[in-house]
Amino acid sequence: MATVSPVRRLFRDFPLGSLVLALAAAEAGVRLLSPRTRPVAPAEIDLRDYFSDEEIRRGARFARPQVALGLARTAIDAGVLAAVALRARRAVPGRGRAVPGRGR
Repeated sequence: MATVSPVRRLFRDFPLGSLVLALAAAEAGVRLLSPRTRPVAPAEIDLRDYFSDEEIRRGARFARPQVALGLARTAIDAGVLAAVALRARRAVPGRGRAVPGRGR
């Protein structure tokens, strides 16, 4: 009895099959979990009914730096991911040499 299932030929020789299967599963999940009815349209309101002019200005000042923080975090995440990928690539011993028993 084997502990690892053999990879079917479709997924071994045609990696696009795995991608198509993953996309189909994601689409099925979206369709199953999305609401059947459309959401109710929000009512039109005037912000000044609930907030003072100073509070509205303060909120606008708060929102602008949030975009910059989000972009900075994305840049840092991308840099860390690239560094980890490059480090892992260098750490693989014998990369680029023939693998014994591979048959090519």
